[in-house]
Amino acid sequence: MSTAVRVNHLTRYVFRDASHLGPHIIRLCPAYYARAEVDGFVIAVRPPEAVTRTYYGPSGNRVVRALFPEPVRQLEIEVVLDLTIPEINPFDFFVAPIAESLPVAYEEEDRTILAPYLQAPPEGRRLSDWMADLPASGYTVDLLVEINRRIAEQVTYIRREEEGLLDTEGLLARGAGSCRDTAWLLVQAMRRLGIAARFVSGYLVQLEGSAADAPDHDTIELHAWAEAFLPGAGWIGFDTTSGMLATAGHVPLASGHVPEVAAPVVGTAEVAVERFEVTMGVTRRPAAAVPAS
Repeated sequence: MSTAVRVNHLTRYVFRDASHLGPHIIRLCPAYYARAEVDGFVIAVRPPEAVTRTYYGPSGNRVVRALFPEPVRQLEIEVVLDLTIPEINPFDFFVAPIAESLPVAYEEEDRTILAPYLQAPPEGRRLSDWMADLPASGYTVDLLVEINRRIAEQVTYIRREEEGLLDTEGLLARGAGSCRDTAWLLVQAMRRLGIAARFVSGYLVQLEGSAADAPDHDTIELHAWAEAFLPGAGWIGFDTTSGMLATAGHVPLASGHVPEVAAPVVGTAEVAVERFEVTMGVTRRPAAAVPAS
């Protein structure tokens, strides 16, 4: 069974005075590999004088670049996205024999392409101690499921409005972090086990009644998770806030070898932001879709 929904997402920046803006990079376009079917998508940047161009960046992300010829007092980015979300089994994949246990024996040509996703940052004492307590043998998927579960149980999920990430040592010391903080922790853990991994940002759509732990109403939020590349299966998503595998309700927008290249909006302004507003909603819809851009 599939469910058709419409996502509305409005981001608004209000500046103290009219401000010259530098180029803005916007990564709010659904990725081609989303498991939900994209029935329609529109993105609008206002004021209407903004000049926009869309292209694919080096990580394969669909990017909107916006230029602003005149000073602006307000910047709006609006997304309307029609999705059909199927019910899926997130474990419905096959792993090649070379990836059934550690170390994963990537083919040489794959290892060359995956090189940025195999590079692990320097390891601190807390991360080293935490890694030492992880299982290091067994079926690869089971190991990743266990590591993901431990992060969900050991690190309390909190919402952080501040930009950027908590460094891994600080995250483990604090025992609490946002979805992007814990997703990056899992990426680093997987890379230290020799598994190619990337950081993903996107929408998380949770539908009422879709699972035993589903919310009592349809919800949507910007979210982050980690993906591991396993030969034979491809990129497999792990949600560190739930401790579960990613589902069709995880709608990827951008991914990369570091979180910075998956940030939803990046840009500069000469004048400080006076007010920042985000409005998001998801509603059920009939089959008719908005026009594709």
